[in-house]
Amino acid sequence: MTIVQKNQVSRPALMLVLLIIGLVLVSGCTSSPSDQQKTTTAVTTMASSQSTSAAGTTAQAIGSTSVSGASSGTGNQSVDSTRMIALLPAAPAGWVMTDKPTGFTMTETEGHPWTMVKGSYTSTTNKNTTASITYQDTANQDVGFRSNWKNFHAVENSDGSFKSTQVKGNPAWEVFTKPDSYGAWVSVNDRFMIYVSVDHGTKADYDSIINAIDFAGIAALK
Repeated sequence: MTIVQKNQVSRPALMLVLLIIGLVLVSGCTSSPSDQQKTTTAVTTMASSQSTSAAGTTAQAIGSTSVSGASSGTGNQSVDSTRMIALLPAAPAGWVMTDKPTGFTMTETEGHPWTMVKGSYTSTTNKNTTASITYQDTANQDVGFRSNWKNFHAVENSDGSFKSTQVKGNPAWEVFTKPDSYGAWVSVNDRFMIYVSVDHGTKADYDSIINAIDFAGIAALK
Protein backbone atom coordinates (compact mmCIF):
# COMPACT_ATOMS: atom_id res chain seq x y z
CA MET A 1 0.00 0.00 0.00
CA THR A 2 1.34 3.37 -0.93
CA ILE A 3 0.70 6.13 1.59
CA VAL A 4 0.41 9.73 0.54
CA GLN A 5 -0.12 12.42 3.14
CA LYS A 6 0.06 16.19 3.02
CA ASN A 7 3.40 17.45 4.32
CA GLN A 8 4.48 20.63 6.03
CA VAL A 9 7.97 22.06 6.04
CA SER A 10 10.12 22.70 9.09
CA ARG A 11 12.06 25.90 9.33
CA PRO A 12 15.39 24.03 9.59
CA ALA A 13 14.43 22.36 6.31
CA LEU A 14 13.61 25.73 4.75
CA MET A 15 16.99 27.00 5.86
CA LEU A 16 18.59 24.22 3.88
CA VAL A 17 16.75 25.31 0.77
CA LEU A 18 19.02 28.34 0.88
CA LEU A 19 22.07 26.44 2.09
CA ILE A 20 22.23 23.32 -0.05
CA ILE A 21 20.71 23.30 -3.52
CA GLY A 22 21.29 21.19 -6.58
CA LEU A 23 22.20 17.98 -4.76
CA VAL A 24 20.98 14.52 -5.61
CA LEU A 25 17.60 13.12 -4.60
CA VAL A 26 17.48 10.56 -1.85
CA SER A 27 16.46 7.00 -2.60
CA GLY A 28 13.36 6.47 -0.51
CA CYS A 29 9.73 5.64 -0.82
CA THR A 30 6.60 6.91 -2.47
CA SER A 31 5.04 7.60 0.94
CA SER A 32 5.10 10.90 2.72
CA PRO A 33 4.65 10.34 6.48
CA SER A 34 3.80 13.80 7.88
CA ASP A 35 4.86 15.03 11.32
CA GLN A 36 5.93 18.08 13.26
CA GLN A 37 9.59 17.75 12.38
CA LYS A 38 9.11 18.01 8.61
CA THR A 39 12.59 17.39 7.37
CA THR A 40 13.55 16.40 3.84
CA THR A 41 13.15 13.72 1.26
CA ALA A 42 16.11 15.17 -0.56
CA VAL A 43 18.83 17.62 0.24
CA THR A 44 18.13 19.05 -3.17
CA THR A 45 15.16 21.02 -1.91
CA MET A 46 15.11 20.44 1.84
CA ALA A 47 11.53 21.61 1.51
CA SER A 48 9.65 18.37 1.84
CA SER A 49 8.67 16.90 5.16
CA GLN A 50 9.99 13.90 7.01
CA SER A 51 9.02 11.72 4.12
CA THR A 52 11.48 9.70 2.20
CA SER A 53 9.73 9.67 -1.16
CA ALA A 54 11.37 8.90 -4.45
CA ALA A 55 10.51 6.81 -7.48
CA GLY A 56 10.37 3.04 -7.42
CA THR A 57 9.64 2.33 -3.74
CA THR A 58 6.73 1.97 -1.37
CA ALA A 59 6.04 2.39 2.32
CA GLN A 60 3.68 0.55 4.60
CA ALA A 61 2.44 2.39 7.68
CA ILE A 62 2.69 0.00 10.57
CA GLY A 63 2.08 2.29 13.54
CA SER A 64 3.40 0.41 16.53
CA THR A 65 2.91 -2.97 14.88
CA SER A 66 5.90 -5.27 14.72
CA VAL A 67 7.25 -5.73 11.20
CA SER A 68 10.59 -7.37 10.57
CA GLY A 69 12.72 -6.25 7.65
CA ALA A 70 14.31 -8.66 5.24
CA SER A 71 18.02 -8.80 4.60
CA SER A 72 19.48 -5.77 2.88
CA GLY A 73 21.96 -5.87 0.06
CA THR A 74 24.75 -5.75 2.64
CA GLY A 75 23.47 -8.77 4.57
CA ASN A 76 22.09 -6.67 7.45
CA GLN A 77 18.51 -6.91 8.60
CA SER A 78 16.52 -3.80 9.45
CA VAL A 79 15.50 -3.53 13.09
CA ASP A 80 11.86 -4.13 13.95
CA SER A 81 10.02 -0.83 14.30
CA THR A 82 8.65 -1.68 17.75
CA ARG A 83 12.18 -1.95 19.12
CA MET A 84 13.03 1.46 17.70
CA ILE A 85 9.79 3.03 18.97
CA ALA A 86 10.68 1.79 22.45
CA LEU A 87 13.83 3.93 22.27
CA LEU A 88 11.98 7.15 21.46
CA PRO A 89 12.34 9.20 24.65
CA ALA A 90 9.50 10.00 26.97
CA ALA A 91 8.77 13.71 26.97
CA PRO A 92 11.50 15.50 28.95
CA ALA A 93 10.60 18.01 31.65
CA GLY A 94 8.61 20.89 30.16
CA TRP A 95 7.36 18.83 27.21
CA VAL A 96 4.49 16.48 26.39
CA MET A 97 4.37 13.87 23.64
CA THR A 98 1.86 15.17 21.10
CA ASP A 99 0.88 11.94 19.36
CA LYS A 100 1.44 8.24 19.72
CA PRO A 101 4.79 7.34 18.12
CA THR A 102 4.51 5.64 14.76
CA GLY A 103 6.73 3.44 12.64
CA PHE A 104 7.09 2.73 8.94
CA THR A 105 8.79 0.13 6.82
CA MET A 106 10.05 1.37 3.47
CA THR A 107 11.40 -0.59 0.55
CA GLU A 108 14.25 0.72 -1.57
CA THR A 109 14.46 0.25 -5.32
CA GLU A 110 15.99 -3.24 -5.15
CA GLY A 111 13.33 -4.44 -2.72
CA HIS A 112 15.34 -4.25 0.51
CA PRO A 113 13.41 -2.85 3.49
CA TRP A 114 14.51 -0.19 5.94
CA THR A 115 12.74 1.28 8.96
CA MET A 116 11.73 4.69 10.28
CA VAL A 117 9.98 5.71 13.51
CA LYS A 118 8.98 9.14 14.74
CA GLY A 119 7.65 10.98 17.75
CA SER A 120 6.33 14.54 18.18
CA TYR A 121 6.49 16.80 21.23
CA THR A 122 5.01 20.13 22.34
CA SER A 123 6.28 22.51 25.02
CA THR A 124 4.07 22.80 28.10
CA THR A 125 4.94 26.49 28.46
CA ASN A 126 4.46 27.54 24.83
CA LYS A 127 2.14 25.55 22.58
CA ASN A 128 3.83 27.05 19.52
CA THR A 129 7.13 25.41 20.47
CA THR A 130 7.20 21.98 18.87
CA ALA A 131 9.80 19.28 18.44
CA SER A 132 10.14 15.96 16.73
CA ILE A 133 12.53 13.03 16.69
CA THR A 134 12.99 10.52 13.88
CA TYR A 135 15.08 7.36 13.91
CA GLN A 136 15.97 5.54 10.71
CA ASP A 137 17.59 2.13 10.42
CA THR A 138 19.07 2.17 6.94
CA ALA A 139 20.37 -1.40 7.34
CA ASN A 140 23.60 -0.01 5.88
CA GLN A 141 21.87 0.94 2.64
CA ASP A 142 22.27 4.28 0.91
CA VAL A 143 18.73 5.40 1.73
CA GLY A 144 16.99 8.07 3.77
CA PHE A 145 19.15 10.60 5.55
CA ARG A 146 22.21 8.39 4.99
CA SER A 147 22.09 9.15 1.27
CA ASN A 148 21.87 12.88 2.04
CA TRP A 149 24.77 12.81 4.48
CA LYS A 150 27.64 12.80 2.00
CA ASN A 151 26.24 15.92 0.32
CA PHE A 152 26.13 18.14 3.42
CA HIS A 153 28.41 21.20 3.44
CA ALA A 154 29.00 23.79 6.15
CA VAL A 155 27.35 27.16 5.49
CA GLU A 156 26.83 30.31 7.54
CA ASN A 157 24.92 33.39 6.39
CA SER A 158 22.42 35.99 7.56
CA ASP A 159 19.67 33.36 7.77
CA GLY A 160 21.53 31.05 10.11
CA SER A 161 24.09 28.27 9.96
CA PHE A 162 24.64 24.65 8.99
CA LYS A 163 27.71 23.06 10.55
CA SER A 164 29.46 19.78 11.24
CA THR A 165 29.73 18.81 14.90
CA GLN A 166 29.42 15.86 17.29
CA VAL A 167 26.51 14.85 19.49
CA LYS A 168 27.35 12.45 22.33
CA GLY A 169 30.40 11.33 20.39
CA ASN A 170 28.49 10.74 17.16
CA PRO A 171 29.10 12.73 13.96
CA ALA A 172 26.34 15.25 13.35
CA TRP A 173 25.21 18.24 11.33
CA GLU A 174 23.36 21.01 13.13
CA VAL A 175 21.21 23.66 11.51
CA PHE A 176 20.00 26.93 13.05
CA THR A 177 17.42 29.05 11.26
CA LYS A 178 16.96 32.53 12.66
CA PRO A 179 15.31 33.43 14.87
CA ASP A 180 14.16 30.31 16.69
CA SER A 181 14.44 27.00 14.83
CA TYR A 182 17.01 24.26 15.42
CA GLY A 183 17.70 20.88 13.90
CA ALA A 184 20.29 18.11 13.74
CA TRP A 185 21.10 15.01 11.73
CA VAL A 186 23.12 12.48 13.74
CA SER A 187 24.78 9.32 12.38
CA VAL A 188 25.12 6.36 14.75
CA ASN A 189 27.43 3.50 13.71
CA ASP A 190 27.17 4.71 10.12
CA ARG A 191 23.82 2.91 9.97
CA PHE A 192 21.22 4.56 12.19
CA MET A 193 20.25 8.12 11.36
CA ILE A 194 18.58 10.44 13.85
CA TYR A 195 16.85 13.70 13.00
CA VAL A 196 15.79 16.25 15.62
CA SER A 197 13.84 19.42 14.90
CA VAL A 198 12.70 22.21 17.24
CA ASP A 199 10.54 25.02 15.87
CA HIS A 200 9.71 28.32 17.62
CA GLY A 201 11.98 27.39 20.50
CA THR A 202 15.28 28.18 22.17
CA LYS A 203 18.68 26.53 22.22
CA ALA A 204 17.74 25.22 25.66
CA ASP A 205 14.63 23.60 24.15
CA TYR A 206 16.77 21.96 21.49
CA ASP A 207 19.27 20.74 24.10
CA SER A 208 16.53 19.22 26.27
CA ILE A 209 15.15 17.24 23.34
CA ILE A 210 18.43 15.96 21.93
CA ASN A 211 19.81 15.12 25.39
CA ALA A 212 16.77 12.93 26.04
CA ILE A 213 17.79 10.54 23.24
CA ASP A 214 19.36 7.21 24.22
CA PHE A 215 22.20 7.19 21.69
CA ALA A 216 23.89 4.21 23.35
CA GLY A 217 20.67 2.21 23.14
CA ILE A 218 20.36 2.97 19.44
CA ALA A 219 23.99 2.02 18.84
CA ALA A 220 23.36 -1.35 20.52
CA LEU A 221 20.51 -2.29 18.17
CA LYS A 222 21.25 -5.19 15.83
